[in-house]
Amino acid sequence: MSAEKANIEYDMLCRLKNGEEGAFLWLYDSYHVLLYNYIFHFVKSVPVAEDLLQDVFIKIWRARERIDPVRGAKAYCYRVARNAVYSFLSSMARQKELEAEFLNVSGVLSAPDHLSETEQEQLEMLLYNTINDLPEKRKIVFRSCRIEGKSYDEVADQLGISRNTVKEHLVLAIKFIKKRMEEQLREKPILLILSLLLRF
Repeated sequence: MSAEKANIEYDMLCRLKNGEEGAFLWLYDSYHVLLYNYIFHFVKSVPVAEDLLQDVFIKIWRARERIDPVRGAKAYCYRVARNAVYSFLSSMARQKELEAEFLNVSGVLSAPDHLSETEQEQLEMLLYNTINDLPEKRKIVFRSCRIEGKSYDEVADQLGISRNTVKEHLVLAIKFIKKRMEEQLREKPILLILSLLLRF
């Protein structure tokens, strides 16, 4: 980067740090194509890449006061994009893990290819009620770890309990939900669709 461009970038980042929208638009115009290509390389989906790109620039704007103009824009933008991609891929991994956990114990070996709207609603309500039947703290742990994707440490800090206690609550919650769903699904042979699970 030439000295002139470096000076322009430094000036724009200082302005952005001070909340100038024009500087933010400059940053977007300068880097949105590069960041989109970077994100798409990992997620392989146009809608997902577009959504993550939007999230990246929202985060940059909201955290503009923490920008260090000396370090430059490119490295900062890529760091925010990398964190967004990591969070998304981690969320997808947790989703697949949750899918495996429930399907492994559902006891449903075969099911219709398509569920009726009524069956979907019944399944949603069954899962919703099962989660709500958990003791309050255990319910918070389950929702936080398995649905919101928070770490054990984050939930421990939130609830003021130890990391091991969080793990114990989660294990007990999963056992309870597995048992309840297995019992109910014997009576109602419905395939456990994870796209429904993730709504809660």
